[in-house]
Amino acid sequence: MPGDTAVSPARWSDDDFPSLSWHDNPIHGWAIREGEYGAGELVLDSDFILEWLREPGSARCRFRIAPATLTFDEVTELVVSLDWAR
Repeated sequence: MPGDTAVSPARWSDDDFPSLSWHDNPIHGWAIREGEYGAGELVLDSDFILEWLREPGSARCRFRIAPATLTFDEVTELVVSLDWAR
């Protein structure tokens, strides 16, 4: 199950990104900040799942979460697709 191991550093870097699971992490907000020469910054406001807490005798899970800001620098040619039909 994604996120079975608890992770809790106060700050992660690009080096940590491949080991983090973003599966099922809700995005609450986003922003695009203008930068120089046509590049910008994409900022996502999320609740990062630190740990999946399986309820004994049940298929249900609870989650230990932490607020997270995911920032992508020097973004160009961004294409965004939103699907509200689900």
